[in-house]
Formats: sequence, structure tokens, C-alpha cells
Amino acid sequence: MSQPFGPSGLPLIVCSILFALVGCGDGGTSSSSSSSQAGQDNSDPGVTAKSLPELDGYIEYDYSLRGTNENPRVYRRNLKSHSLAYVQAGGKVGGQVFAGGVFTNDFFAPAAVTASSTSVSIHSRVDGTSVKLSNIGDGQEPCSVQGFVNSDLSTGLVNLTMSGGNLTCDLTVDSDDTHYWWTLGANTFEVWEADGLSSYTDVFFNGEGDIDFVVANNYAEKTIILYGESGAELQSVTGSTWVPRIYPMAEPGLTRDETFVGVLSDGEFLITSVAMLLDSGLAGAQPVLSGLSEAARLASLSLIEDDKYTIIADNGLLYKVDEINRSASFLADFSDKIADGWALTDVVVISDKAIVLMTSFQGADRADPVSEVYNVDLGSGEVDLLLAAESTFVASRTESLLFINFLDSSGRNRTLIVGRPGGPVVPNAETYYATSVNLARGGDQLKVLAMTSSVERGALSPAGLLNPNIWVVNEHTGNATSKVMTLPYNCYSMDAFYAINNHLSVVSFCEDGFAIEELELERGTLSFVTSDARVIN
Repeated sequence: MSQPFGPSGLPLIVCSILFALVGCGDGGTSSSSSSSQAGQDNSDPGVTAKSLPELDGYIEYDYSLRGTNENPRVYRRNLKSHSLAYVQAGGKVGGQVFAGGVFTNDFFAPAAVTASSTSVSIHSRVDGTSVKLSNIGDGQEPCSVQGFVNSDLSTGLVNLTMSGGNLTCDLTVDSDDTHYWWTLGANTFEVWEADGLSSYTDVFFNGEGDIDFVVANNYAEKTIILYGESGAELQSVTGSTWVPRIYPMAEPGLTRDETFVGVLSDGEFLITSVAMLLDSGLAGAQPVLSGLSEAARLASLSLIEDDKYTIIADNGLLYKVDEINRSASFLADFSDKIADGWALTDVVVISDKAIVLMTSFQGADRADPVSEVYNVDLGSGEVDLLLAAESTFVASRTESLLFINFLDSSGRNRTLIVGRPGGPVVPNAETYYATSVNLARGGDQLKVLAMTSSVERGALSPAGLLNPNIWVVNEHTGNATSKVMTLPYNCYSMDAFYAINNHLSVVSFCEDGFAIEELELERGTLSFVTSDARVIN
């Protein structure tokens, strides 16, 4: 199918700190920060090659952004020897280079991509070499960068967002940020820019793992423009009230005629084949929902290939879309909660249930969070309250499990686990769970870690896990399988950006503040990377 990759194109991370979007905090410590400099090589390899580095093979390296904001640098980690080598200066933002699809069982990111104010570089995780693209920038600052490679692992696209005239990155729909695209080929990099582009752009892959088309948004003209890999315009779709939005439907098709997408446009949710969309826009699309407001959105975008249903949310009204039979029907009504000031933060489809997460901020200054978790039966529409807490939620999922972290009434970290045999459960211990996609082929699709603490503390002690143990958790059962290490300090959370087998890029909030770190599950080490907001994500 045409599979999208955009801002929401990762397994669910419902994060009240919103770190992945904006960054925050300072400080940070590590149990082995000094070891992170072992084997440093401060020579600059030059990064001047003019063809893609080797991407077809076993991942042996990873990359990180280090140093201060005034002196950012890119470093390479050898995942076998664990030595750290300096690669180049200037890497201010970083992203993944994804290859061949975006479902969890297809995830493969054989390279990372970094950008400075003057250039973009691709760094191979397979052979450890780097390629610098043609220089860019007129005093602009990089905002975000990502890459997409075809199944041949030698051609693809890189997307870079640069700040506009005010030199600050802007996430609003009338942003003046500039978006550049590089078409990557054999020994050549061609630049093109989508006319009218004013937001992050989704890339859709076809069933063979090749880039099918790119979606650009022109908010001023309420138009989406579909581009081919070379930058040629394939089709445009204009709405009368808002910009149409395209979402994937069902598993990959062998052809564009057998590949379907859903489109939210002018109060309707329509389903059409990619072939019809590119040929005639929405002229032949089948409307399955009507009377929707501009607030309507796909609330349960999932990368779990076996999911049959997806959920459309519209001001608290939930509709289920059958991706296989391409039909839709009403599911549940949470509109009274929305009217009372609650926000529907996420919906997660787990087996035959839709798990609904809602939050409200109460009190005189609306600073006191209250959250609820509901279970909605996809067959009957029956709604059951699973959990209410005076806390925000931080949630992440695997194919069959959902972990919802929260603070209980005494300020202790707890986790609601949904999807285990026997029904939802909150373990007795103080816990915090996190999941991350494995970017290497083979092995676990997702890596799950948990922090637990059994240390007794007084009622007035600060929230957080004291001397927490870090555990590897089975992605299917939710059971802890092995202990990684014990941390000698108090921690509030540890979330993962991504995994490369047993090497994880994590962000932690502990006593001394915020830090991005490298967690080695087999070696039992946690190495400090930076307390800056830069990360390869």
C-alpha cells in the first residue's frame, strides 16, 4: 500500500512533556558518562563523497548529536567495540533515513541524516561512512530533516525544513519556513521545492517498498499537491472549507488499483484507490462518513499492520472505519466530555477494543490535570471506564500491549497495562514503561523497557522512582525478562526515541535534570550524550 510517514508516523507516544516536538530542560547525569568518550577519534574524515554510502547490510554503527548549541557535532558509535568517533561539526538537527515501508515489521533505517545551517549529510549505519549533500542556506536555521530510501537502497528523498525570515522554526499553518527536497540518485543530488508548501509533508510508499508520492499542503489555497519522487506534480486536491488530509487504509496492495487511502475533505471521510486519486482526485472517491466538522481527524493512526479498524474523532464523536471492507459506522459518544472542557488525547486500537485517553486541566488556573482511560468495544460500542487519575498520561504501545504511565493519588509512578490475558492490570510496584521501534532488520520489532522501584519512602518524598531498576520487557507478554542495571539516583521517567537491537537512544528526567543518553541493554550501561534539545529522531 501507499504508506505515509509524517509527524505521527511512529508507534503511539502520548507525552505530556512533548519533548519529541520541542525539547526542554537542562542538566542531566549518567551512570557511565565518562565511558561515552572511550575510543574517541577527533580527526574529521571530510565527508565529501558524492554517492550514497553503503546501506544494504547489517547495522554496525549509530550516530548522535553532541556538544553545545554554539558548537554542535556529529559523532559515530561503533556498536560492537562501543568506541566513539567525531564525524563532523555543525549537526544541529537529525532524523532517520527510512527504507522500504513504515509498518513495524518493515521498519528499517540503515542511515541517519543531519543538518546544519549550511549543509545536509547522510550517515550510513551499515559501513560508517558519510555523504555531504550540496551546500544550502542563506543564514537560515535547520528545523527538521528526514530521509526516505527506495527498496534498491540507492535512490530516494531527503526533506529539510529551514527557518523562514524571522530565523525561528514555526509550526503554524501560515509558517514561512522553507522546505527543500533532495532527489538522491547514483552520484547525483538534485534539489526541488514544492510550490506552496507550508507544513511537514507525508511520504507514501507503495507495496514494493518504493516511494509512490509526496503530499504537500498549501493552506492558503486549501489545497494538497501530490508530487512524484522527481518533484513532478501528479495531482492536486482542493477543499472548499479546509485543506484535505490523506491517510492510509489497510495492508499493502500489489498495484495502485489495489491500494486504498482515506481522505478527510469538506465534512466527509472518503475512501479511494491511489490509482483513482492520482488520475482524477476525489471524483471517484466513495464517501463513508458525512457531516463532519473541521475538527475531525484520524485519532488512531497506527503502524500495526494487522489492525482492521481505525478511528475518526470529531468533537468527541467516534466513528470506526473498517479498513478491509472500506466502510464506516458510529462507535461512541464522548461529546459531553468535550463540552465540559476535556480533550481527547489519543485512541489506540488493541485487538477488538479501542482505548480512549482523555485529559482535562482543572482548578482556578487550570493547572491541575485529571485524566481518564476508557475501553470501547469495537463490536457493541459499549464504554467502560478503566482508570481515572489526577495526572497526565504517558503512553506507548507494542503490537498487542498498551502501557499507560501515570501518578497515583500519593504521587507514585504506576502503569496501566492493557492487552494482557486476564484484562487490564496495574502492577503493585512503582513502574514506568517505554517502548521504541527497532530500526534494525530481524529480532524484536519493538523494544520495551521498564523502570521499577521498591524503595520505601516517606509520604512527603518527591515524586519519582528512587534507585530504579531498569528491565528488559517482553513486547508480547509485558513480563520483565532481564535486569539491565540499577540507577543510583531518583528518576521521573525514561522514554526511548528508537532502538537498534540492544542499543537504545533514550531521554531521561532524573534528579539532576533532563538528558539524552545511550542505553545498552546487554552491557548494562547508560552513557550521557547531551542535555541539549538536539536529537536524531
